[in-house]
Amino acid sequence: NTSYPAASTLYGSQVFSFSFWKSHANAGTDESVLQLGTATNHSAVRIYTDNNAVHLLLSDSSRNTRRWHKNFNDIDVAETDMQHYVWTYDDVVGYPQLYVNAISQSNVISTDGGFGNYDDTAITQINVAGNSQNTTDELRGKLSQLSIWSGSLNSTIVSQIYNDGRPKDLYELPYNSSMRLAHWYKLSDEVAALGSNLSSVSTILDKSLQIHTTDLTVNSGGDFTVASGIPT
Repeated sequence: NTSYPAASTLYGSQVFSFSFWKSHANAGTDESVLQLGTATNHSAVRIYTDNNAVHLLLSDSSRNTRRWHKNFNDIDVAETDMQHYVWTYDDVVGYPQLYVNAISQSNVISTDGGFGNYDDTAITQINVAGNSQNTTDELRGKLSQLSIWSGSLNSTIVSQIYNDGRPKDLYELPYNSSMRLAHWYKLSDEVAALGSNLSSVSTILDKSLQIHTTDLTVNSGGDFTVASGIPT
């Protein structure tokens, strides 16, 4: 069980984006990437993968949900390899955009559970690589370069982040008032040697350089092994 709870406020935004590199271990269970919660709603936003698809789930203030997903077979990528994913969402538009390896994906499938509007109450908790309500959803594959944005990333910025499959210094991107890097977790600077675990690591630093950074607290770090990720 490896989760990283921390207090945060995502600028009270109803427009946001999430970028990350991930592989799925195909262990037969969900693998949580990110969970944003409020004081009354532990899964206002949840991103995860299963053996078949990559998912974005939103929950309103009454905990009614809407889930979007895209099957790996329809993307034509191997989910067990490291792939770059970006989800963007604008509550005014009412539906997300998914990019995989900088390619915009059409026909994203929506499943409605009585969802009203996104619960834009101030975010109070971030969980990475785990689910605060279900310890079976912990990360078993690989995760790297997770960034959270206030604003909707366009295709040009997504391509710059993807950077032809190489890690990108996000400080170099052209920020503006409608697009702000809220949090950035490289998940690559914590230990020097591949194969080491995070048992001696207590904190994952937020590299976003924002005034209100949110470092992650490591729980059960001995279960999280540093593995080889995307090429540098």
